[in-house]
Amino acid sequence: MRFPSDRGIAGHVFTTGVTIDIPDAQVDSRFNPEFDEETGFVTRSVLCVPVINKRGEVIGASQALSRTTGPFTYEDESRLKAFTAEISSVLESAQMFDATENMNEGKQGSVEIVSDGVITFDNQGNVMTCNTSGLKIMCATLEDILHRPAHEVFAGPNA
Repeated sequence: MRFPSDRGIAGHVFTTGVTIDIPDAQVDSRFNPEFDEETGFVTRSVLCVPVINKRGEVIGASQALSRTTGPFTYEDESRLKAFTAEISSVLESAQMFDATENMNEGKQGSVEIVSDGVITFDNQGNVMTCNTSGLKIMCATLEDILHRPAHEVFAGPNA
C-alpha cells in the first residue's frame, strides 16, 4: 500500500529519519489505521526504521508489525536496520541499472539522479555517454572523453 510520505508512523519516520518503537500502536496519534481497515489485520506494536541511501538521505521506511512474543527488542531493531540497509543497496542498484539502460537509450537526464559515475561504452570500447558525477570524478568534460577509447580515457590521472 502507498500513503503520502507524511502520513502514519512510517511517514513520521520518513520525514524525521528517526527510528520509532511503539508498543501499542492503536493509542499512538501517528498510527494510520487504513492498512488495518483494508486488510482486517490488527496492528499491536510497530518498529519502524528509516531506509537511508549512501548519501545519508532518507528514501523510505521499513516496518515490523505486531511482535508475537512481547515488545520489540534491541536485537529486532538491529536486524531491521540491517535489512533496510540491504533494501537501500538494492534500490540504489536498481536505480543505477535503470539509469544505465536509459543512458544506452539516449535518455541522459534520468542518470543524473545517480550519485555514482556512470560511463557507457560501445562494442569497440569507446565512450558513448557519461553522467555529471563521472565527469567530476575524472575532472573532464564530455567533449574530452566522448567517442574516445577507454584506454585513453583511463590513462594519466584517471588511471
